[in-house]
Amino acid sequence: MADKPKITGLSFNIYAIVALLVILPISTATITNLSNRQSTEPDQDLIAENFGTELPNSNGIATEGMLISNWLDRGDNYTSEYTSSAGYATDPSKYDCLWTSSEVTPCNDFSAAYGSLNQRNMHEGRNYVLMPDTHRQVQFSGGSNIDYIGQSGDDFKISIEKNVFNNTDLSKDISKIDFNMRDIGTFYNCDSSPKANITFSYQLNLYYGVNGAFHPTKTTGLSHFESNIQNYDGDQMGTFLFQGNIVCRGELNIEVQLDVFKSIELANWIDYNGGDRGNISGYLHFYDFKNTDNPQDLILDTELPFAGADFFLLNIEANYVSVAQTNFFLKGGAALIGIGLFALALASTPYWNPITKGLRSKGGI
Repeated sequence: MADKPKITGLSFNIYAIVALLVILPISTATITNLSNRQSTEPDQDLIAENFGTELPNSNGIATEGMLISNWLDRGDNYTSEYTSSAGYATDPSKYDCLWTSSEVTPCNDFSAAYGSLNQRNMHEGRNYVLMPDTHRQVQFSGGSNIDYIGQSGDDFKISIEKNVFNNTDLSKDISKIDFNMRDIGTFYNCDSSPKANITFSYQLNLYYGVNGAFHPTKTTGLSHFESNIQNYDGDQMGTFLFQGNIVCRGELNIEVQLDVFKSIELANWIDYNGGDRGNISGYLHFYDFKNTDNPQDLILDTELPFAGADFFLLNIEANYVSVAQTNFFLKGGAALIGIGLFALALASTPYWNPITKGLRSKGGI
């Protein structure tokens, strides 16, 4: 009788149900949350402020012309609409670059790269590079930025080049990559700005070992990582202090959040492929844009900071989780849960009393 189970019959069933339905889910969520906490430090700017000091590449320096991002998909093809517009040049060859996603383009550049300091913008502590708008080519085809047709479609892709990942903190796992896009054009009175409620989806796709500048045609057979599909639901205007007044201007902040498991998956993927973050590039796909203020949710001519015939400002930042903290909470938490469930199972057997007595004699429970 002395070796009877500590918990028997109905009592064990009750404890087991509580453990499985209450304690286990809560403890698992707590452990996951603790291990997934981002660094308390501010986001790290991946656009270096000074060439040669903050963004080392394979040669140890950052120089003018180092590529940051490039348009891979600029939306719908509106070439015919532009070529039929009154006042435009009639030479069709001038419009060849209005719509192109070829790897090698004999046209004006559609990319953002390090330029001289006066071609870059530092605002509220963030460094930006100039990126051409979707229809920037209009200005090279006999038109001006006011000739923008008013819409660009609802499906876009920009590349993220190796020079971006060269500047990440190599001692930490990446938990977030933040893309901030700001219009350089008109400031608005916030009470009368063209603010709209918009939604869209986005996903980050990365590849290891692309030769040179990123392009999808170069990815055949390469190792691939993709984030979960995430959704944006908000407006497309940001507020700024300008000459002492609060004004509005087009802005989108696209945060690619990696949960603890995706963060670990990304770290393992990088290590498996050689561990060189400077060999990573890919693209951000942002698509299925809707204006929920419009009938049928059509995006149409909704003002977007990257859509137009001029430039917008692009900034990329990252945040991290600590490798040691992540592993400590995940492994330690899993061990504690396992010990607790083992103790519950043991308490339902005749071995409970002999084991606990043996532990007490040795200064245990």
